[in-house]
Amino acid sequence: MKFHYERGDYDDAPLKADKAVFYSNNSLHADDYQLGYLQAENDYYQHRYYHHYPQFVFVRVNQIVNHRMYEVVDFIAGYYDFKKQHPL
Repeated sequence: MKFHYERGDYDDAPLKADKAVFYSNNSLHADDYQLGYLQAENDYYQHRYYHHYPQFVFVRVNQIVNHRMYEVVDFIAGYYDFKKQHPL
C-alpha cells in the first residue's frame, strides 16, 4: 500500500495539477488568512465540498501555547469567512 501511495496511484492527476498551479500562483503573495480564503474559494469553484476545520479547538490550543499557532488560526479564519459568504 505504501508503495502505491508513494508512486501516486491514489492521486487524482487533474486535481494534483490544479493544486500545484493554485499554490504556486498564490502562496508567495498572501498571508495565512488570505491562503485560507483562497483555499475555500478554490474548493467552492471546483464544486467540491468544504473541509471542516475544528476552529474552536485551534483557537483554544493557540491560547494555551502562547499564540504560537497563529498561522493555523488565521488560515481557518479566512477559510470560514469565505464559507460563510458562499454556502453550498
